[in-house]
Amino acid sequence: MLSGRIDKVEPSGGIITVQGRALTGILGDCSIEGELEHSGLTLGQIARKLCAPFGLSVRVDRDTTAIEVARAEYGQSVADFLNSLAAPRNILLNSSYSGQLVISSADDLPGKTPVANSIMLRVV
Repeated sequence: MLSGRIDKVEPSGGIITVQGRALTGILGDCSIEGELEHSGLTLGQIARKLCAPFGLSVRVDRDTTAIEVARAEYGQSVADFLNSLAAPRNILLNSSYSGQLVISSADDLPGKTPVANSIMLRVV
């Protein structure tokens, strides 16, 4: 089971195509609400502040040290801003199956076992 939004459903010749995205997809569509500058906070703390207006929770598996000053541009999306803080620190932003924003490190991934496999279904 995944948590997200369905954007489009198209039945065609016995195949139903469903397009959607994670609940965190809204972070790429919407600009930052509220403060554009954050001082002395970790990436996890900044993410929680920015995700709160959208009702999204944040799971922090690996955080940064306090970031001295982080400034967003007016109109910048939440996703773009968080990615600009995460990438230079080798931190990954992702979505959990339950719709949370997940903050983790690329260093933590190589030994992990996949939690699911994708299967394409065809209705005849």
